[in-house]
Amino acid sequence: MISSYKPPLTVKKMTEHLAKSKRVVFNDISEQEAQEILYTHNYINVISPFKYRFAKKNKKGLTIKDKNGNHIYERDVDFKEYYDLYVAERNKYPKLFRSISCFEQLFSSVVSYEVLNAYCLKDPAAFSNFISILRGNINSSQYKETVKNHNRDVVDNLEKSIEEYGNPYVVFDTLSLHSLLAILVSLDDGPKHRCIEEITKRQSIVKADDEKTFYDQVSKIIRIRNCICHNDSLEILLRYLSRKHKTLRTSSDKYSYAKMIEKIQSEQWD
Repeated sequence: MISSYKPPLTVKKMTEHLAKSKRVVFNDISEQEAQEILYTHNYINVISPFKYRFAKKNKKGLTIKDKNGNHIYERDVDFKEYYDLYVAERNKYPKLFRSISCFEQLFSSVVSYEVLNAYCLKDPAAFSNFISILRGNINSSQYKETVKNHNRDVVDNLEKSIEEYGNPYVVFDTLSLHSLLAILVSLDDGPKHRCIEEITKRQSIVKADDEKTFYDQVSKIIRIRNCICHNDSLEILLRYLSRKHKTLRTSSDKYSYAKMIEKIQSEQWD
């Protein structure tokens, strides 16, 4: 357990720290302007995701650190170089958000329609039976226990929601993409494959012939969606498998996320 955290800095101390430890200079953007940017946009958004780009790297492209564990910078870096990267990243968010919202709407509509009709959810008894089927399919699935536990939680909440909202139409309309995915992969094979087929043929972001690939691709969309909606950095999402443990993604994993972001951006919705 961590016993202490880095001490908080005023914006003046932040720019002094950048100049001293990261060779940041303030030419195109003055130090006072940089302080305002750091105050209104946050150091962790403007600086932290991109500092590795300017640090010294070895032949494998991994950053080299000194004996104190700090990055090494071999040239002066204008603050505007950081800010330009931040702005370029965040300018992608509106289009990504709209595209993901359209995908989520399609996903929700298809899953709701197929489930309501396949399981004939016309009364509380039918709904209760549906919940039992989901639980049985989760227990017999091949997913990791962590995934199973998440899916169980979703089903538990689904059972509680029917009491709050009164009918399954409203319940399904309130579910997040994450919850809908958990329900989809817990369906019987017939409805599950029909959902995957109908969703797949109506857009080009997710293209999968099997459940696992479909699950993996939609899971990436969910992580990208959460990143954007929580105003986090895509650069961090692409770079780190675990930000807490500073575990880097493999090149292939990073590439797959980058391709997914590219597909989301390029999708044309009516």
